[in-house]
Amino acid sequence: MPTRPNQDPPAGTSGPRAILFANGLVPDAKSLNLAIADTDLLVGVDGGTEHCLALGLTPHLVVGDMDSLAGEQRERLIRGGVRVEIHPVAKDKTDLELAMELVVEAGVSEVLLVGMWGGRLDQSLANLLLLGRYAVRFRVRFTDGREHGAVLAGEDTLIIEGAQGNVCSLVPVSGLVDRVSASGMQYPLRNALIHQGDTLGVSNRIVDASASVSVGQGCLAVVWFSE
Repeated sequence: MPTRPNQDPPAGTSGPRAILFANGLVPDAKSLNLAIADTDLLVGVDGGTEHCLALGLTPHLVVGDMDSLAGEQRERLIRGGVRVEIHPVAKDKTDLELAMELVVEAGVSEVLLVGMWGGRLDQSLANLLLLGRYAVRFRVRFTDGREHGAVLAGEDTLIIEGAQGNVCSLVPVSGLVDRVSASGMQYPLRNALIHQGDTLGVSNRIVDASASVSVGQGCLAVVWFSE
């Protein structure tokens, strides 16, 4: 995913990156082009573990109620020494929220979520809002191999490289997002105020080899993809 943050992690965070494989749609796992570091924490979120395995990777941790991960696959992972946390189906948190809580405990400085979107709108919306809640703790990025994104919170800046020609949308996750600036875009912005529900930032286009989006206050989702 062609992104590069240009600032340090939020204060108090200096840990590794966690890559969470959720049970959303990933059209082609090989298209993810993930560069895995030895320090990355790989987390399978229930059935999303299959995306991790499809890449030839073994997760360090699997968490969920296991309603979408085959029993024999789960037992194979356990025998291989993978930490598997099984929760009841009747619970107050989604599998992804449980995984986010675990990576907070691990002290990560960035989360990359693979497979955020799925066939259910309610789950997709809940996932986006959940990421917004955690974006104040660490950098948040997401991808399915075709669509890429980030959630910016507070004073934050995102650099997008190698995505010239991509459609790019800025969607407020909080009630309002202040001092929104976007450069390298067809329609640049400078210190804009965008309220939740405004469509000002929808369907822009990246025109430069390097583009940037910054916010001064609030929480903003940035999504880009090639048509």
